[in-house]
Parts: sequence; C-alpha cells; structure tokens
Amino acid sequence: MSTLEQTIHEAEVQREQILDHLKDLGSFRPGSFIERYVTCGNPTCHCAQPGNTKHGPHYLITRKVQNKTVSKPIKQTEAEKAKEQVHRFERFQSLIHDFVEVNVRICDAELALHQAVGDTAVKKRGSRQTSRRK
Repeated sequence: MSTLEQTIHEAEVQREQILDHLKDLGSFRPGSFIERYVTCGNPTCHCAQPGNTKHGPHYLITRKVQNKTVSKPIKQTEAEKAKEQVHRFERFQSLIHDFVEVNVRICDAELALHQAVGDTAVKKRGSRQTSRRK
C-alpha cells in the first residue's frame, strides 16, 4: 500500500469514527442557554431596592430564526436538560467541522493518487505518436 493509499485509508477510518459519534449524539438544539435575573417593575418590590436580589433565575434559549432572535422560556425543572441539548448542538457543529476537514483530506489524497497513477502510466507508455512510413 502506497503512502497516499495509507493516508486515504486512515482518513476513511477517521471519517467513520466521526459518523459513529454523530449517531450517538442524541437530541440537540441550536441556540444559547441564558440564565436571567430580572426586576418586575413594581417600585415597592424588593427587586427594585438597590443591593437586593432580583427575581430569578429565569431560563431562556435564544436562537436566530430567519434573521430574528427568538427566545424560548425554559422551566427551572427542565433547565439542565435544555442546557445539555445546547451543549450537544455545539458538539454536533464541531463534529461536522471535523467531518468536512477529513473529507477534504480524502479528496486531496485521491486526486494526488490519481495524478501519481496517471504520471506512471504516461512514463510506461512512451511516445503516443506513431511513426510515419516513408
């Protein structure tokens, strides 16, 4: 096996490993997980007094949909699950980036192998011109 063939084989193995990781990801969602503390707007509430704690935490997931930021409120009981879903999406993006890069390496090596095989074939064939009869 040539060096290029070895490179292709190793990259294909790596590509399969990435696909296995993608299969095991589970549910995921794009966006940012946000924990917020807010004031309610009631001037007599404790949250309006300087130095006092605000209401919260309130959890949101924000993401872009058709160029607009959309927020989804998350119940406190579901916060950890939602945070994990966002984390898995970040992992998904990383795996996709790795998948593309390994495919570029495979394509480059295949082109180089094809070129090397073509160069060898040209050297072995000799001249392509036929001699003319006199």
